[in-house]
Formats: sequence, structure tokens, C-alpha cells
Amino acid sequence: MYYALRNRYPIESDRQVKTACEYFKKNLNRFSPDERVEAACNIEKRASELMVPISEPWVTNYSRALKAGTGYSPDFNRSMEMRKQACLTHSVLVTIADKKIPGDKVVEGLTKSAASLNPIETLKAVVEFDKLANLEYHYDTLIPDPYMTVFGSLVNPEYDAVKVAGNKTDYDVVRAARSKQAMEKVAGVLGKTFAASFSKDPVGATNKLGGMEKVLLGDML
Repeated sequence: MYYALRNRYPIESDRQVKTACEYFKKNLNRFSPDERVEAACNIEKRASELMVPISEPWVTNYSRALKAGTGYSPDFNRSMEMRKQACLTHSVLVTIADKKIPGDKVVEGLTKSAASLNPIETLKAVVEFDKLANLEYHYDTLIPDPYMTVFGSLVNPEYDAVKVAGNKTDYDVVRAARSKQAMEKVAGVLGKTFAASFSKDPVGATNKLGGMEKVLLGDML
């Protein structure tokens, strides 16, 4: 059996994938940030296997954390500023090397250091800071959780989308590869051989097409 999280929330069938996706969307604040990432990745992977088209911002945001080459969210500085304000509001002090340091100053340091760190290193630093500052209890209210801070965006979840087929992005072609209807169109126009490779690696297969074929694919999708 396939599950979204800890042998719960089955995602064996098309319907179960959609049901689980909708359930987490409505109840995301009941789950820890780590659980959100695990559920998002499992649902996205299973949706791809079953060719189930899903387009949920929470899945896009939380699954991004485990994808190679992922960069910082364009909302990173804003999210860190929210942390700084939360620290000022609650007069947060954190103990570092036996010294009490104002939380807002630590946040300023973390924000500046991000320029020289990769996103995963920054994520770990933000997670540790939130524990020291007892800010975990304010997720989804005063501040976004660490994954959303570093990788997510409520304004534009697909901020890193890249056009690969006409006016369609890599996110669009991945979703299309999960759709049985879209795959039938692709096979009918570009052939079953291409459709098979597109199903396995939609972005890679698209990038191998010629310019006119990419435009044609984009029009179909």
C-alpha cells in the first residue's frame, strides 16, 4: 500500500490521491513542517505514477525542499522580517555560547549569512533558531515555518517555473504527464515513443524536442 504519511492517508488509487491532497490542504496546520514535506513528496510522486493531475500550492511549496538545485524563495527576506518582528513583539532572547542575545539581532545575522550559504544550510539554521527562540508555536500565524520561509511562496508558488514548451513551463509539462487525457493527445500527435519518454521524464523529453515541436506540444497542453 502507498500512504501519504506514516502508514496513514492511503494514496493507492487516483481518488485516494485527490482525497489525501485535499485533506492536507484543509488541515495543513495540524501537521509539523517535516510531516508536510513528507506528505507533499509522497503525494506528488504517487500522482506522477498514477498520472493524476494535481496543482496545489502546498504540494508545490513543500515538495520543493527535497528537489536538487532548488534556490531561495523570492519571499525569503520578507519571511525573515516577520521573524524579526515576532522576536521584537515577544522580547525574545536566545542563549548562544552562554550569552543572551536579542532574537531580532540573530535573525538579522541569519538573513545576511544566507547570501553565502546554500538553502539547505540556511533551512537548518532557521530550524535551530526557531527552537531556541520558542517560535515554533507561532507557525502559520505570526511567521511561516522554516520550509515555507526558505522555499515557499504564498504569492507565487511556482516562482521558479521555466518555460520549456511554447508558453508552457516545466510545472505545466509535469502536470500534463500525469493526465491520461493529455498523454493521449501527446501520443496521437508526437507518437507513442515520445509519449513513453515524456511520461517518464516530461521536462527532459521536452528539452530534446526541436523548436517547432516544443511549440506544438505547448499548444496541445
